[in-house]
Amino acid sequence: MPKRIELAWAAGFFDGEGSISVVQRPHRAYWYPLVQVGNKERTPIERFREIIGTGFIFTRRQDRFNMWIAASKKAEHALVQIIPYLVVKRRQAQLALLARKYYSDGRREIDLVQIAREIRTLNSKKGRRLPIPDIRE
Repeated sequence: MPKRIELAWAAGFFDGEGSISVVQRPHRAYWYPLVQVGNKERTPIERFREIIGTGFIFTRRQDRFNMWIAASKKAEHALVQIIPYLVVKRRQAQLALLARKYYSDGRREIDLVQIAREIRTLNSKKGRRLPIPDIRE
């Protein structure tokens, strides 16, 4: 089990470089969370994978961009570990985990579509709301 400081690092890296979505498998009613994090440098991607303990890494040939990616149960495993430390993407992570539960529980597809839309809105700059710390003494 990774140490809290390593998970906090992974969450910070993911907050800055990662993305979360809920996608539908083409031509099927199967919905699943998809999480990924990318960087030009391979070292932080490998460290992220080592801390999280799941997912896979690939490098795009055209631009040598490194990506870590996980879907479905592996995405759930990753998010559960880092969600206590997420700041920017915490709501998206909560929704992705909710979508995974809804699908497992056999919920209506409309619920999953709504979750996917909310995550998409949060991922856009217009939908993102960062917590503002209270600096008053």
